[in-house]
Amino acid sequence: MLLVETEVAEFTRRSRSLLVSHTAAGLPRGLEPGEVVVVRSGAEHWTGCVVDVDFTLDDTVYRLSLGGVVPADQAEALLCEDAAAEAPRVDVADVVAMLGSLRTVGREAMRVPAQRRAVALLAES
Repeated sequence: MLLVETEVAEFTRRSRSLLVSHTAAGLPRGLEPGEVVVVRSGAEHWTGCVVDVDFTLDDTVYRLSLGGVVPADQAEALLCEDAAAEAPRVDVADVVAMLGSLRTVGREAMRVPAQRRAVALLAES
């Protein structure tokens, strides 16, 4: 889960809708529609969901729907939990194992047509 740091005005708190500039918020990556984020304004934290994405010539603007207020420790747990759940790293041994399995599958795929031709020739005789 990504942390979006921005100022949340009183009106935004009531309307539960927030516009966030990608550039102004200094986000490390783009947000996707439906993505859930943690919004922090000062010492307060909320959950938020990206409901719309708009592109301008020089920026991307996200409309977030604010969810419930989250205690600071729970917000940190959400951010840490998501970081730990990132895609597992792939190392050289994983790639070698994958290539080996592809080689085996390729050999099997080549054998099947040859077996079919042999069976067809036997059936003709």
